Amino acid sequence: MDLNLSNGDKVSLWDQRGKTRNAFATILSPDGTHTVTTVTTAYDPSSLWTSPVSGNRYATRWTVTIPARHATLTVTVTADNQELLAPFPRYEGSAKVTGTYGGHHVTGYTYAEAFAVK
Repeated sequence: MDLNLSNGDKVSLWDQRGKTRNAFATILSPDGTHTVTTVTTAYDPSSLWTSPVSGNRYATRWTVTIPARHATLTVTVTADNQELLAPFPRYEGSAKVTGTYGGHHVTGYTYAEAFAVK
């Protein structure tokens, strides 16, 4: 996800999976400063949406925590039915962001990408 925040920061969330898992955020501030830092992202199990077409279940709300920015953000999709089936099933769609960042309330928007929850 690439979070576009009301304070001007652009936050890209990365979750690399392979032999090990590596989650991090890259933050681009309005002054051009670029920071790479740790992040945790967890989906809300009560937010699962089931596709009427594929039967897959997808998260529609996540909590994003960035300790270095004293940030706790909630990402919520704006419409459930944003599943793409080709070339493989996945969820991609618009979402809004709300929460605290550096001790201040922020809002924002993003484009969420998710695979089915098992």
